[in-house]
Amino acid sequence: MTDEHGCSDGPRDRGPVASNCVEMCGAIADVSTIRAFVSQTLAELGATDTIQDRGALVIDELCTNSLVHGYGTEPGYLRIEVARIGSSYYILFADRAGGFDPTSVTPVPISGDVGDRAVGGLGLLLVRASTRQLRYLRVDNENQTTAIL
Repeated sequence: MTDEHGCSDGPRDRGPVASNCVEMCGAIADVSTIRAFVSQTLAELGATDTIQDRGALVIDELCTNSLVHGYGTEPGYLRIEVARIGSSYYILFADRAGGFDPTSVTPVPISGDVGDRAVGGLGLLLVRASTRQLRYLRVDNENQTTAIL
């Protein structure tokens, strides 16, 4: 049986779907494992340490935002794919939480006094600063965010 987030009563981790893809019913506790998967896969694809670090930061922020804000801290369906095309590295992050386009959010201003800033928004600022391009699609009830490093 599958819940509204696409998670089944079976094993939480459905394991690698392909060598560069993992699909799971993820929770906050899984973010470090997902981050390690992305870093290791980028390394296997020939990415520099800098690209691996950027990829780890990007997936950490996207996963955390999805699990905290999209699923409300409940476990939810996550799919992560990592690929290299030419000299570019791609990280696809997909979830089935409510529709959210991270490319449409206005970046938070970082000037001025830290105490005067609103809470939130820095994670997406870090994602944008760590990527060459960020793309978003909503396909069949699934958010698909692609980070190009």
